[in-house]
Amino acid sequence: MKKYIYNNNNYIKLYNADCLEIMQRLVNKGMQVDAIITDPPYGYLDHKLDRRFDINKFFELAYRLVKKDGFLVFFGRGVEHAKRMVIADEVGFKFKEEIVWNKKHTTSPTLPLGRMHEMIYIFSKGRAKINRLYLNAFDDIFNY
Repeated sequence: MKKYIYNNNNYIKLYNADCLEIMQRLVNKGMQVDAIITDPPYGYLDHKLDRRFDINKFFELAYRLVKKDGFLVFFGRGVEHAKRMVIADEVGFKFKEEIVWNKKHTTSPTLPLGRMHEMIYIFSKGRAKINRLYLNAFDDIFNY
């Protein structure tokens, strides 16, 4: 299913489908994107929301799909997340930066240890540059 959203004189296409199928279709058409921002399945099959996912194929397609000087950004935690970082490096992405996303509330109150953060990793293809960002540490975003 495709959905078009009109935004700032541009159309944005959103797909509600298996990402590997859509990525392969876009690669086959020779299309490229500026960035892929994703929170892929964790690969913990004992979790009711998770499913099998070919992470190697994802990163291979992502590298072909992202434009030169584009970005791959992904969220995650745990062993699967560490594997993703290695695979991203192996297919040719370059590590740029990591962000600790501090959350207001624990991710799951049923876990023995309530996590209130998640890691975000930024990789680039080529020499993509992250613009400098200045945030006031006294802004409300930091004081919750």
